[in-house]
Amino acid sequence: MIVADLLILYYYKDQILVIWKKLTTQVIPKFKYKWWIYLLLPIIGILMDFVFGGLTFPIKILLEWIKN
Repeated sequence: MIVADLLILYYYKDQILVIWKKLTTQVIPKFKYKWWIYLLLPIIGILMDFVFGGLTFPIKILLEWIKN
C-alpha cells in the first residue's frame, strides 16, 4: 500500500510541488504548541499501540487457554 501511495505521489509530483509552494509561501503558521511536540505525537501514538498490545496479550493468551 505504501509503495502504491509513493508511486501515485511520484506520478503527480509536478502538481504536488505547485500546491506545496502555494501552501507554504502564502501562509504563516501560528502553532499553539512548540514544533517538537508535533514531532513527538506520531512516536507517542506508535508507543501507545505497543503498550495496548502488551496489556491485551495476556488476555488473548487466557482466552486461547480457556478455548482449548
